Amino acid sequence: MRIRTETPVKVLAVFENGKPPMPCKYKIKDRFGEVETVPIHRILSMDMALSFVSYECETYYESRTRKYKLTFWRETFRWELVVE
Repeated sequence: MRIRTETPVKVLAVFENGKPPMPCKYKIKDRFGEVETVPIHRILSMDMALSFVSYECETYYESRTRKYKLTFWRETFRWELVVE
């Protein structure tokens, strides 16, 4: 069984006029409660809508390749990490 969790995260992203924001890394608490900075190694795909931009990403983290989704909500300037 896969569990879907959506967590607000702090993201460092590059914003350029006329282009969607490009996430570079984000901060998250690890299983011990420590805040870690996680680099985004690859953006696999991007889906743009009026209210959000969604990114399928890949990171090499803790000796594993992990895939996840980052969503940027345009109206609130909020980033969400979605892990299934």
